[in-house]
Amino acid sequence: MTIPRLQRGEPETFSASGFQPGESVHAVIHSPQTIELASKAANSAGVVSWTFLVPESFDLGMHTAIATSDSIGDSTRAVSFEVYALTPSGGGTAPTGTGSGPVGTSSGGSTSSGGPSTLAATGANAIVVGSATAALLLLGLALRLATTVQRRKLPVR
Repeated sequence: MTIPRLQRGEPETFSASGFQPGESVHAVIHSPQTIELASKAANSAGVVSWTFLVPESFDLGMHTAIATSDSIGDSTRAVSFEVYALTPSGGGTAPTGTGSGPVGTSSGGSTSSGGPSTLAATGANAIVVGSATAALLLLGLALRLATTVQRRKLPVR
C-alpha cells in the first residue's frame, strides 16, 4: 500500500466504496484542523469520491479521511495521506500513488525535482522512550528490593 504524499495547497482525491447505491455519505478529514466535506450520494457501484485542496495551515504528517453513511452512521471507510514540506531551497520529491484503508482509495501527490524532501518529525524517538522506560522500571525494582531488604533487617516485636 502506497500512502499518498502531498504538499499544502495540492488537491487530494479520495474514494470510499462499500456503500449502497444512492446512499448519502459524508466525509471528514481528521487533523488538528478538521475539514468536513459535503454529503454525496454513492454511485451505482456504491462508490463516493471527494476532491479537496490541502489547506496551507494543515500540520505536517499523517492525516485520515473518513467517509460515513448519513443514514446508517456506522458504515465507515477510511484512507490516509501524508502532508510534507519541501526543503528551504524548494527542492524535493514526492511520489504519486494510491493508498487504501479498510475499503477506500486515495490519490494525489506531486513530483518536483531539485533535492531531497523533508519529512515532518512525528512521534518520539523510540530509543529515548525505550531507554527511559527501562530506567524507570529498574529504579522501581531497585526501590522495591531496598524496602524488602530494609523490612527484613528490622527487629520483629
